[in-house]
Amino acid sequence: MMDRTFAPWVAPDRRDARTVRSDDGAVVVTMQCTPEGMFVERTIQRPGMSRVVQAVVFGTADQFRRWCDADQARFDYPLLYSSLARNADAIFSGSTDAASAG
Repeated sequence: MMDRTFAPWVAPDRRDARTVRSDDGAVVVTMQCTPEGMFVERTIQRPGMSRVVQAVVFGTADQFRRWCDADQARFDYPLLYSSLARNADAIFSGSTDAASAG
């Protein structure tokens, strides 16, 4: 019989990128500065469900904030989304601390 215990998927950290995870491991968001703006990869995996991966490039911080504001997960993981906003602001401002901010 197959074990159906949920083990959160762990995305590897990328060099020169900031990865933020929900405390239960269900949501992983990686942000990275690119010449076009900020590349964002969001992965969601909940028990008994398929893994969903979204990849988007945002040209401005306002575009990123609108995307976050439209996401239901911001209510489920308010600390994660607070951290995303801080890190996105640092990335868009060109801060060298963006990759190490928590």
